[in-house]
Amino acid sequence: MKASGSEGEEELELKEEYDFSGGIRGRFYRPKMKIEHYSFGKIIVDGKTYTSDVIIYPDRVDSSWWRKEGHTLHIEDLHDVLNANPAVVVVGTGFFGIMKVPKETIAYLESKGSTIKKCVNR
Repeated sequence: MKASGSEGEEELELKEEYDFSGGIRGRFYRPKMKIEHYSFGKIIVDGKTYTSDVIIYPDRVDSSWWRKEGHTLHIEDLHDVLNANPAVVVVGTGFFGIMKVPKETIAYLESKGSTIKKCVNR
């Protein structure tokens, strides 16, 4: 389900329905980031171009993210992501598909209640 923002321009996605005290039902909407383009060394998210690795959250992009070791995703690389308590973590493996996600990282994410999906970005 989608709803318009207050300006009528922003596309919002229904995240969850909550039952607040007193039996009043409310809805929580979140902004939805849109990946407009991807090519080797470049990604455009919501009209902004990035030329470094990024983490895309539902409401923002972190372009200052840096991994511990080149093309391997370690648990230490995901502390900020895990603070967001995601149900699903999607890992782009890069244009050539060389980003590796060790079994230990997958097991750790699953132990925290997250599912991991790998995505080749071609």
